[in-house]
Amino acid sequence: MPPTAMLAASPVPPAASQLDSQPLSNALPLSKDLCSGLQIVGFDLPEIQEHRLRTMGLFEGQIVQLLKKSNPVIIKVAGARMALAREIANGVQVTPASAAAP
Repeated sequence: MPPTAMLAASPVPPAASQLDSQPLSNALPLSKDLCSGLQIVGFDLPEIQEHRLRTMGLFEGQIVQLLKKSNPVIIKVAGARMALAREIANGVQVTPASAAAP
């Protein structure tokens, strides 16, 4: 099976409906905030890039840690390190994990 077919068949977590009602006014791009606990609250990316990130485990409600602000941006998510191009990381909207909790 080609790798692209595997990605298309991967389950994608649905957007968290409880986060949809939160205003993004206090959200920052992932690449701008160096903090130990950041919660993803939304995406400002083309649909194809957003889908790709979701298949990689990045979705609303996910807690991430920004490790390096360079290009690529290095994050830690679910115990794994991940590199994202700065342009893509700028489209991932985050808040401090404690501020995003209800």
